[in-house]
Amino acid sequence: MHIRLAHLTMVMLLLVPSALPRTDNASKAKKGVVGATASSIVAAGSLEYFDVQCEQLSQQIIIKSSRTIKCKKQLSPEKHQLIVDITGLRLSGTDQEMISKKMDALKELGYIKDLAFGSDQPDATRFIFTFAPHRMVTDKENNEQAQVPNRFLIRSCSYAQSLTIDIFTEEALKKVIHKDSFIKLAANDVQRADYAPLAGSLKPLRILIDAGHGGSDKGAASHHGVLEKDITLDIGKRVHRELRDLGYQVYLTRYDDAELSLAQRTSIATQFQTDFVVSIHANSSGKPLSVANGIETFYFPAKELRNKERLDFMFVNHPADMSIIHQIQQNVHAMVNASYHLAKNIQDAVVSTVATQHKDVQNRGVKADFFRLFIKNRVPCALVEVGFMTNRQEAERLENKKYRKLLANGIVRGITSFVQAHKQLVQAAV
Repeated sequence: MHIRLAHLTMVMLLLVPSALPRTDNASKAKKGVVGATASSIVAAGSLEYFDVQCEQLSQQIIIKSSRTIKCKKQLSPEKHQLIVDITGLRLSGTDQEMISKKMDALKELGYIKDLAFGSDQPDATRFIFTFAPHRMVTDKENNEQAQVPNRFLIRSCSYAQSLTIDIFTEEALKKVIHKDSFIKLAANDVQRADYAPLAGSLKPLRILIDAGHGGSDKGAASHHGVLEKDITLDIGKRVHRELRDLGYQVYLTRYDDAELSLAQRTSIATQFQTDFVVSIHANSSGKPLSVANGIETFYFPAKELRNKERLDFMFVNHPADMSIIHQIQQNVHAMVNASYHLAKNIQDAVVSTVATQHKDVQNRGVKADFFRLFIKNRVPCALVEVGFMTNRQEAERLENKKYRKLLANGIVRGITSFVQAHKQLVQAAV
């Protein structure tokens, strides 16, 4: 059972939409008007999630409603304001206080001067972001502070229940277009030749295996009480051990029954500068005993990034430069493409490996979906659901050590085939 924003939202360099529910998984100023219009009235939902992520290249704001939203975005250059009307979201006073407190991080950086709320409609909320025209920076040579103008590129994407906004400073945009740097497949950190390890040079490849759930977050449960968190930890450890024995530099998000937040999991990926992430989960149909069964693997869907009704770019106090937008989109799609191939290699390998002993294994395929793990991670990421805890036969198989070893071996085969298949692509990228 996976983690949803129900939002890779992994942050990626991009603004990404948020998680869509799956029927088979229960857990888890007029000037300068740009973007989608709220063409229809939808029932107002409550705030499910709000976060601000401050990274080296972009500062990301994620807003998630309990219902489908429609967004209208207006840029008012003379007031240094971005006005966002979200139909389908109503905020409580407590919500507004929490959001304002989290936005303090952007105020401290000198990017945002103020955030105000309002609405002309009973089923909508207006966010008024007022940008600071200047901010103070420290000159490293003389250790003195100087005032610099704020010039931004704002990239926003809305889909289903969420809106994600990235703010890029002028300094960050220079890094984006720097020819001697390669953005780590849409990462929010610029790493020089950082994907060379996949081609077998410069440094060892670093892989992060994420064992889903843990601690009080038990995940799904079988009909007689076996927990998803225990299944994923056992498989994760096996994958970790096999990859390590093959010579890979591999990490686990958890080595025991620890409870980790999504922020902690993505922080681990950043801390170890991992090259890609594989998250292991077990599925649930939402019913104690269900016929739903099989193995499936997920990645972030690229098609939504090309939907002009959901995706906007706005320059604030900065000359419009389409080459920057093109570069950002190139890196975003490179990350998505890598995620898809990672997911496909894992799915194919796991199913074929299991089929050597269990011919009746169901291949549910490779699917696009919106998970918070994908949104917040900054590297290629795949999430594999190794079977249904709510299916009697699969639950019993998952409880068997030999079956879990088979699954782990399949995941390892998928990872190694992904690495081999992408050597030439990565060499070209760096």
